[in-house]
Amino acid sequence: MLIVCLNVDDLIYTRNDSAMFENFKKSMMVEFDMSNLGMMHYFLGIKMEHSIARIFISQKKCARNFRQV
Repeated sequence: MLIVCLNVDDLIYTRNDSAMFENFKKSMMVEFDMSNLGMMHYFLGIKMEHSIARIFISQKKCARNFRQV
């Protein structure tokens, strides 16, 4: 399985098959001017924290900014 999320000019993707993941990444980089930023840390204001067992997402920064307005 390969999951792809596209928002304007940002693309994130994940997989459960490493070979499929690498093939997709290579084909996208050939077709489009892309850079590989590695593991995702922020996307659309959402902070991502990765560990072996889980992925934790948080909008703490956004919530703090919202309270100040």
